[in-house]
Amino acid sequence: MSGEVVDLLDVTVDVPSRYLLLAALAAAAVRIVTGLLKALQAAAGEGAAGYVRALPGHFLRALGGVGPRAAGGAGADGPDYLAPLVLGVVELLAYPVLMVASSWTTIGMWLILKTAVSFRRLAGDPHAAGRFLIENGLILILSYWMLTRYVSILPLDEGEFLPALARSGR
Repeated sequence: MSGEVVDLLDVTVDVPSRYLLLAALAAAAVRIVTGLLKALQAAAGEGAAGYVRALPGHFLRALGGVGPRAAGGAGADGPDYLAPLVLGVVELLAYPVLMVASSWTTIGMWLILKTAVSFRRLAGDPHAAGRFLIENGLILILSYWMLTRYVSILPLDEGEFLPALARSGR
C-alpha cells in the first residue's frame, strides 16, 4: 500500500493507510489533552490533600469517555462514550482534503453546527467551553500539518487551467 493514492475532489491522498493511522493517533493525542484538562478540573474539587491522589482516576475516566465523577455520579459533561474521539478522526480525515480543495466554507459551517449543538452545555460551563475551543483548535492545527504531508492537488492535464487563476490574470 505504500504507493497507493486516493483521488477525491481533484485532490490526492498519498498512502491512505498511513493517513488513516495518523488521523487516529492525532485524535487520540487530542483526546489525551482534553482528558487531562477535564481531569485537572475534576480533581480540583477534591481539595488540596486529595488532588494528586484523585487525578489519575479522573484522567482514566475522562479518557474512557465516562466523565469525571461528581457528587451525583457522572460529571457535569456526562459520559460521551468516545464520540468526540470518533468525530475527531473523521474531522482529521476530512479537513485536510477540504483545506486543499479550498472548501473553507464547509469547514466553517461544520464548526458553527458543532458550536450550535453544544451551545447550551458550553454556555453553562466555562471550563467545557475552553476545552471545546482547545480541542477544535488542535484539530485544525493537526489537519493543516497532515495536509502538508499527505494531501495535494492533482496535476492538471495539458490544456486545462484553474478557473480562479484564469480570472485573476496570472
